[in-house]
Amino acid sequence: MKIISLILAFVFVSFSMPAISSVTLTFKEGQKFIDYELSGENRKKSLKILTTDFHALFDLLSKNYFTKDQKMEVSVTNIDLAGEIKFNQSSAGQNIRVLKDTNFIRLYFNYQVKDSNGELLNEGQYELRELTRSSSSRNSINRFGRIKHFVKPLKNWFLATFAK
Repeated sequence: MKIISLILAFVFVSFSMPAISSVTLTFKEGQKFIDYELSGENRKKSLKILTTDFHALFDLLSKNYFTKDQKMEVSVTNIDLAGEIKFNQSSAGQNIRVLKDTNFIRLYFNYQVKDSNGELLNEGQYELRELTRSSSSRNSINRFGRIKHFVKPLKNWFLATFAK
């Protein structure tokens, strides 16, 4: 019985430990971004959630292009989420994000890719501006739900920028 308990404890700890990320992502003066507020969240909480979501997305995409010893640093300088916030529109008086069939999104960022010695391998800035369709992603299940409109354009950017 003790052996089974030890094995289960080891498996639990192994799966619950966070993986080492190859991406460092920061928001530069996030409170000045064009449009970043999420439905039902205050601005401070929205920035925290978006930082976590974009970090996870960049980390996932970077694994397809970088070796384990390469690190990517991303500094987001502006965001414009799909849709627009309507203030005090829900029955509880909360702000809600309203999406139309077509929505503009923007994500501006600077990036650097470095090797394990800190030597710069690649750097630049990118201004993602895209017209997205909500109807095509409305029924899809996506773990990046709040930023799902950014997934495909960022995949395309990674492919165009880092594929050899």
